[in-house]
This record gives sequence, structure tokens and C-alpha cells, in this order.
Amino acid sequence: MAIKSMLGSIPGLRSKKGVKTVVVDVTKHPQRTMRQVSKESQRPLTMDTGTTFKTTSSKFRSGLTKVMSKLRATSQQSSSQGDDQAEADISDVMSATLVNESVESFQQGAAALVVDLKAGTTKVDEGTRKPAAHTMKMEHEKPAPKPEDAHHFFLDLPKARGDIFNVECPRVKVMPQSAEYRHDSLITQAYGAFKGEPSCRLLIQTMAGWRRLPPTANPFVVIDNVRCPMYRHDMTTESWKWIQRVELSALVLKKNQSRELSDEDTDMILENLFPDKASSIWQKPMFDINLEALHNEHVFTRQQCALIARLRIAVEDLTWTAPVPAPNKHLPTFHALPVGEHSTIPAGRPFSAPRTYQLAALCEAAVYNRTEWLGALWLDARGTLARYIEAQRITDSGWGTPPDLTPYKRNFNTAERRMLRGAALVLDLQRRFDAGAVTEFAVIKALRGCYFGTPTQLQLSSQALASYLYDRVVGSGVAVDEVPGMLLLHPDFDDECRRGGGEARVRARLLEQADEFKELERRREEEVRAARAAMREAKISAMKKRQRVASKMRKMLACESLCGGGEHGREEEYPAFNPYDEKHEEEKGWRWNAPQNRDWSMTESEQ
Repeated sequence: MAIKSMLGSIPGLRSKKGVKTVVVDVTKHPQRTMRQVSKESQRPLTMDTGTTFKTTSSKFRSGLTKVMSKLRATSQQSSSQGDDQAEADISDVMSATLVNESVESFQQGAAALVVDLKAGTTKVDEGTRKPAAHTMKMEHEKPAPKPEDAHHFFLDLPKARGDIFNVECPRVKVMPQSAEYRHDSLITQAYGAFKGEPSCRLLIQTMAGWRRLPPTANPFVVIDNVRCPMYRHDMTTESWKWIQRVELSALVLKKNQSRELSDEDTDMILENLFPDKASSIWQKPMFDINLEALHNEHVFTRQQCALIARLRIAVEDLTWTAPVPAPNKHLPTFHALPVGEHSTIPAGRPFSAPRTYQLAALCEAAVYNRTEWLGALWLDARGTLARYIEAQRITDSGWGTPPDLTPYKRNFNTAERRMLRGAALVLDLQRRFDAGAVTEFAVIKALRGCYFGTPTQLQLSSQALASYLYDRVVGSGVAVDEVPGMLLLHPDFDDECRRGGGEARVRARLLEQADEFKELERRREEEVRAARAAMREAKISAMKKRQRVASKMRKMLACESLCGGGEHGREEEYPAFNPYDEKHEEEKGWRWNAPQNRDWSMTESEQ
């Protein structure tokens, strides 16, 4: 009771119920700080006497000094008189830590004070300097516990967010309830699901099913490696994006297994959805060009391409750099090509390059249909290039240039003329593709990649391009006679065509290849027609008399409704052959998980 009265005499230290974290025994928990005790308990801590104190006055230090002198006198008196109760009270006070959590101390960011009972002095504790607590420690004569006996409560948290990013060796062991921590843990699980870890895939699938629940439902999952509960209401827009990235990666891999998507395009998409390093991320214009090509090839729908472009990882997302406002873009606008071969604009300014380089940039912006390209703004690249092509065609024909095309008339050299012819060919194929006359977009993609190559486009040699075109030209809407003209504009023939009569010699060789391909294609078609006729004769010979009559009636009247269905005369419809169907492997017994008791010898029909 004497101790309570002494502490009550300190200005600013008064007893009040309901105040959290004022006093804690430091001898029992020497490693714990006041903030950790406050967060763990979430309730006011008291001394053994059952009294809770709160400091609000600025005269706390001076009052405490007076009390310390009284405590020493009381300690000497109690030791001489053998007052056990007073000694217990003094021990309680001397083994306690008083925390000043007033508003003034929080704002001032005061440090802890260590009170030396023997010397009667106080000093600042540099080891506990914290802005959120004003702590006063009292040294005790009892020896401190050994390190092995002390109970450690420190949280082994990673110092950088990138440490949480590593799926192979996560350093996270505890559960701080923060939105940033939950988001980083979800990224870790998304990468684990992408790499094929079963536990991560199951967790992501469970979280993806939350979208079908009503808005009031709030289920949760527990991330095993960090023991972090993730509730549905904690999911942000960025969190749902990581779920969508995992689903998109599964869709991309499925299309790759079904041979709809090539390995190169698969790697391109997955590297931008789940990059391992910042250098793996493609530039946005190049990525958009490849996505547009995949849409034109009917691999992905327009909505799927837009979703992939929106979920593409940015460099800032991977390097954890702070978001900064993007600078205002004042891109120079292209207006016209220089009249001469060299630009009249001073060096160092936009469009100061020679005319050949500016024409190449204009052709690239036109064939790839880009508004922003190579640091410049091309408002109508295709329309502008079409005017230059038309003006050059009229000039070569010997007619006078119309007044509206006079500003686009230039004295182009041989390299620039070939560049214009290649761009005109690609734009004509693009127009026919948009109209539905050309059905194979791979032809356009191969030509524009060879004529105007970019780092991410398919660039083939002249021989590889010839094989590529002849393999796809049949049934694509492009005539075989057009292939020599396409190959003639390949950059491999630029040097030879620049010499006198070189273009005629190259054209003659390419026409011979086209004639040889026509002959081979004619033989192949004859073999196909002969095989179809033999198949038809064998099929008719296997029919019964009634089936033959029904087949002739259908051909004469062109009406299948007159004949019955099924076995009563209607011919069986065979589905299109799919070489990648799994049932072919099952019929041949090629699957590794086939039944053990299966007869592996081929049947008579298979022989």
C-alpha cells in the first residue's frame, strides 16, 4: 500500500481502469518490448498489486526522481526492520517497467529511460528508441536470465518484399495480418501453381471458385507455408488478377498440347504472365503485334487477347519499384518524307534520319498497323503510304501525276522502290484477308516479318520462306503464281537485283520453282482423285441392292428425306480426321498406361 501511495504522488501518473499496456514484468520476459506485449495481450497489464497507471503529465520525470529517493529510504528501513511485505512491494516496483503512452510522448517520439537505483541517475536507452512508446526501465540487482533460458518472441520477417517472392525457399514463418503480406503470399502461391505444385494449384482452384458464391459469403483458406488466412473479402482487384493469370496459363498450355499454339508463342505469353526476371518481359508494342496475329489466326478470341494484354506483368511489378507519374508524351508527328535522299532537319531532332530510314519506319508502322512506333506518332500510316505508292506507280507508268498526289512524288532509289513494292504487297494481302478472300494469315505474318523484320517477328531466309509459302498456299486464297513475286522482294535478293538484269534472272529461277510445284501438285491431285474413286467403288460394291438404289435416288433427286435413316439406305457420315486424337493411340496400344492384359499384337484389320 505504501508503494501505491508513492506512485500516486508522481505528477501525471494516475490510476485508471481500461488503459492498455502500462506495466509489465521485465524479469520474466526480458526480450519482449512494450509494443509486442501490447499487441499480444490486447488488454491492460497490471502489477501484482492490481493497479493500472497512465501517465499524461509532462512532470513525470521529476516526480519519478523524488519517488526513487523515497524508495531507497524505504528499502533500507524495511531491510533493518525485517518488513517482508514492504520488501515484496519494493521488489515488485523494482522489477517493473513503466510505459508512458501519453499523446505528448507519442508525438515527441521520446526514447526509453534507464533508472539506476544505486547512483540515483537516469539515462536514455539507445537500444529501445522507438517513436511509439516512452518506456522507463529500472535496473534490478537480480542477475539476468541466461540466453538459452530466455524466451524469444522476435518475428523472423523478410526485410524485402522480394524475399517472399521465392517459392523454392520462403523465409516467411509467421502471420502478420497486413494486406501487403497477404498479397505477397498470394503471389507466391500463384507462381507455385504455375510451376505445377499440387498444394498451390488446389489453393488457387479453391479461391477461383469463390466468384460463384453470393456476395455475403466470406470463406477463407490458410496458406500453409506462411500460416496466413486469406478471406474472400480480403481479395483486391490485383489479387483476382493473379487468379486469372493462373487460369490463363492453363488455357495457353491446353492449346499448346492440342497443337493450336506453337511452342514459341506459348513461351512468349507465359514469359509475360509469369516472368522470372525483368529482362524476360517483352516490350508492349511487340507483344501487342503477336497477340493480334494470334487473333487473326483464330487461336484466341478478341476478348481473350484483350485479357492477356491487360494481365501482362509490367517491369515495375517485378522490380518492386515505387510507382511514379509517367511523363507527358509529346511525340513528334510524321507529316511527309524528305524530298531528297537526306533529311533537311538538323541532326538530333525527330525525323533527321535519311529518307530510306524514314520510309522503312513508315512501312513498318503501316504493315503492323501501329499509331505509335519508334518514338513517333503516325496518325494515318497506311493512308499516307498508299499515297506514296500510288504516286510512284503513276510516275513509272509515264502519265502525269495528279495534283492531289504531287506532294507525295519522290525520286526513290532502287532499295526504296523494292521497299514500297513489299509494303504494297502486304497491304493488299491484308485487305483481301479482311474481306475474307485470303484465309491463311500465316502468309501475311511471314511476309511482313521477312520484308520489315522486328526482333519478335518470324524472319526466314529465301529458301525457308519458299518452303513455308508453298506448304500453306494451297487452299489459302493465294494463287501459286503469286509466290514468285513474293519471293522476289526478299532482302536476300537485294544485292543481285540491284545489278543490271539481276531481277529478271531471279524471277526466272523462281518461276521454274513454281512450275515444278504445280507439276507436283497436279500429280498429287490425280492420286487423290483416283483414291477417292477407288474408295467410292469399294463402298458401292459393299452395299446391298436396296442401299445402292437409295444412293442413286439421293443423287438424282438430291433429297435425303425420301430415304430412311441409319441402315435403311442413308450413308454414314464420317467425322473429320484428327491426327492428335487420343483414341488412335488407344487403338494401336501405344499409350503407356494401357491395360497390362492387353494383346499387343496387331489385328487383321490393322495389318
